[in-house]
Amino acid sequence: MSDDLERMITADDLAKVWLVSTRTIRNRLRGKDPPPHYRIGGTVRFKWSEVEEWLKRHRIQTVMESQFEQLAENLLRKLRLSSAKLRLTRETPRGSDRRKEDNNERKSQRNGE
Repeated sequence: MSDDLERMITADDLAKVWLVSTRTIRNRLRGKDPPPHYRIGGTVRFKWSEVEEWLKRHRIQTVMESQFEQLAENLLRKLRLSSAKLRLTRETPRGSDRRKEDNNERKSQRNGE
């Protein structure tokens, strides 16, 4: 037996993996855009790797996943903004830092430097 046939599974096997009935698999085969399959004799066979690729192409994103992606994008945007602000604050002294610089300048002027 060749490697290709050994990697093939039946409709019953696929139904068990998908946790559906064999009838659901048969209905899917008659529908629009069925999973890739082969008819060998009187049985339908599937290559698992092809079924996995088909599943990836037909994946439906859940609401929770899209909300998570939006949250992640917003968080990244905020992190980029806060890191840009942090760079600005390091470059321009504020408040007490500015006062310290002014005090240091006055001291050096008094000392005649």
